[in-house]
Amino acid sequence: MSNGSGPVSKGGSVVSAGNNWDSGISTPAFRSTDASTAYNARQSNGSLPTTTFLTTGSTTIGATMD
Repeated sequence: MSNGSGPVSKGGSVVSAGNNWDSGISTPAFRSTDASTAYNARQSNGSLPTTTFLTTGSTTIGATMD
């Protein structure tokens, strides 16, 4: 069995709401797709390394990582 291709049809009981595509907000591009910065050492206080990997900078949708 493999994954199909093309658009997916949702059933009649599925409601699409609260997504960026439902509200007309365009999806911003990622700041970085280079994962190497996500593998840096933790900060001196134990926090994860600072990275822009897979972040958009958008405060409207997604996690800001700030």
